[in-house]
Amino acid sequence: MPSLNTLAQQLAPQGWQFVALNHGEMPERVRRFLAEVPIHGTVLLDRSQSVFKAWGGQALPATFVFDSAGRPLAWAEGERDWAAPAMAEALRGLPVARPA
Repeated sequence: MPSLNTLAQQLAPQGWQFVALNHGEMPERVRRFLAEVPIHGTVLLDRSQSVFKAWGGQALPATFVFDSAGRPLAWAEGERDWAAPAMAEALRGLPVARPA
C-alpha cells in the first residue's frame, strides 16, 4: 500500500484517481486498518465479494486499472513496486487511461 500511495500522489496532478476495494471484511476491521495504513484514494467495501469476482479477480493482492468511463485497461495479481518509475510510465502509456 505505501508504494501505491506514492504512485497515487505522483499521478494525481494528471487527474488519476485511486480506488481500493476491500474484499469481504467487516467495515470496522477496514477502518482499523486504514487508521494504521492510510490510503490516498477512495475505499470501497465488497462485503459480498461479488465485485472482485465480476472484475475477474482470482488472487489477492490484485490491482485493476480502469479508464474514466469505467472500462478495464489492465490488471495485475501479486505484489508490485508501484513506486518504481517504470510503473508510472507504464500507466501513462495506456491508450485511454487518463480522464477526458
